[in-house]
Amino acid sequence: MQNLLRRIIVYGLWFAVLMHVTAVLKLGEILYPLIGASVLVGAAVALAVKDALSDAVAGIFLLLDRHFNIGDEIETMKHRGEIIDVTLRKTRLKTSDGTIVVLPNGKIDSSGWVLHKKKTEDVGASSQKLT
Repeated sequence: MQNLLRRIIVYGLWFAVLMHVTAVLKLGEILYPLIGASVLVGAAVALAVKDALSDAVAGIFLLLDRHFNIGDEIETMKHRGEIIDVTLRKTRLKTSDGTIVVLPNGKIDSSGWVLHKKKTEDVGASSQKLT
C-alpha cells in the first residue's frame, strides 16, 4: 500500500512539473490538441484490434494447452466436427456432411467445447527392427 501511495505521489509530481513547463513555454496550444488526438487514435486502435487480439491470445492458450489436436472430433458453439486446422486466430472444423466451419479461438475458449473423439496415432506401422 505504501508503494502504491509513493507511485501516485511521484506520478502526480511529474504531471505537475509537465503542466508547469508547458505553461511556462506556452506549449499548451500545440500540445493539448496533440495529446487529445493521440488518445482518440489510441482508443480507436484498441477497439479495432480487441477481437483479433482476444482470438490470438486464446489461440496461444489452445495451442499450448493441447486439449485437442488436428484429427480430434469436438463440439463447440453448436458445431460438431473433426479439427482440420488450428491457427492463432481461428480453428477449422470439418462437419460430418463435409462443411468447413471456421470458428474464432476467442469464442471457442469462452464458450467451451466437448471432446468426442481423440485421434489415435498409428505407432505400430512406424516401428522397425534394427539390426
